Amino acid sequence: MKLHSLILVTAALAAASSLHAGTAGSYPAKTTLDGTEKVYLDDGTADKHATIATVWKGMILSGGLTARGSTAYDFSGSTGAFKSSTGLNVFGGSTHSFAGKLFPASDDGAALGDGTHGFSDLFLASGAVLNFNNSNVVLTHSSGILTLSTGDLRIVSANVGTNTNSVPTLSSTSTFTNKTLTAPVLGGTVTGTYTLGGTPTLGSGIAVISPVITTGLTASGSAANTFVGSTGTFITSTGANTLSGAVTINAATTPSLTTASGKTNSGFVLVNGKTSGGLKLLPTDASGFTLTVQNAAIATADRTLTLPDPGGSDSVAYLALAQTLTNKTFVAPVLGAATGTSLAVAAGLTSSGPTGAGIGYASGAGGSVTQATNRTTGVTLSKLSGRITTTASSMAAQTPTTFTVTNTTVAATDVVTVAKVSGDADTQCWVNSVGSGSFTVTLFNTHASAADTTAFVLNYAVLKAVAN
Repeated sequence: MKLHSLILVTAALAAASSLHAGTAGSYPAKTTLDGTEKVYLDDGTADKHATIATVWKGMILSGGLTARGSTAYDFSGSTGAFKSSTGLNVFGGSTHSFAGKLFPASDDGAALGDGTHGFSDLFLASGAVLNFNNSNVVLTHSSGILTLSTGDLRIVSANVGTNTNSVPTLSSTSTFTNKTLTAPVLGGTVTGTYTLGGTPTLGSGIAVISPVITTGLTASGSAANTFVGSTGTFITSTGANTLSGAVTINAATTPSLTTASGKTNSGFVLVNGKTSGGLKLLPTDASGFTLTVQNAAIATADRTLTLPDPGGSDSVAYLALAQTLTNKTFVAPVLGAATGTSLAVAAGLTSSGPTGAGIGYASGAGGSVTQATNRTTGVTLSKLSGRITTTASSMAAQTPTTFTVTNTTVAATDVVTVAKVSGDADTQCWVNSVGSGSFTVTLFNTHASAADTTAFVLNYAVLKAVAN
């Protein structure tokens, strides 16, 4: 049996999920297919049959396949590749949804649109990434921000048409030409020549090369403003320049503050302090320093360093240096504690004060000693002045008694005086002799018959003298 028409009808019916065919000849109608139904074939020599499933497997539709109706066409059960034709494939309808990736068969193997068929819009989700050439340039979206994490974004000038005219990235090294910066905040290192308008703000650690700042430069914050990287001359304005705070000149070897030569004689360095203001030279090593007032054109002229004294105490002094002053007249000097052992006065030392300490020894120069056994027992007291207390042993009337005072401060040329402070009124005392390292004191009871049995208190003083 040759049923060519039946095969065509069966193939058409199999494209739908249900069949709505009428009767064919005397055969009853079947409204559903399960794939096991037989279709009879004309094989040329003998009649054969094939199941519906066999007919659909590997079907070649040379005339095309047209589907109608609203039923979905589901290929999800297939694990093989879905291949379209090699010609132009047109997807009709308003929307096409893809649950997985959409990519070309090979790298750089297909374009998205072409020169005459462009897409109208491109919508990407939050956090979307545009990845060029396997992360060579990556553009990433975040909330309100589009970040270029690798590569460089260049916007070519339409007028010039070179890649050097572009918008730089935050970390790129770029050269700006003929730009006016209005109130810029500059950080890092800036090179070139700039005209800064408005009120420019310079960030911490900035290095600006040859800037032209027309409205002034203001630095704020506690960071140091340093010019240590420059080897050129630092030139201020021609107006009054004010340096606030401490100014340190910190050159490595020979720091100096120099006024330019060939200028008028009205220039000067003014230290205008208050109660504690001053000009100090403080060397930190033993090499010392030199304060020089010099003019080569008048090498033989007098130089004068004038310190006016309008009622204050202006002076030139070395506070901690031992010095010899020659041909100086001291008017009402106040001499503090001596650091040496003597004061040499060439033309005499006098005291005109009717009261006060006068000329003598201060506290610490004297001492005291008590005689041990009897009136002739010697005592030792090596002080320039002092007090001696004698014993109360009996001293006969009209009889002199002498004892020795050992004193290493006494020279043979010195003059020693002694005075009685207390004791019997009939007894007198005096220095009997002076030698190197000692002197003798004599006591004499002038009473005609009575012995003296009182202790005496004697004061002495050594007046240094010489024989030449």
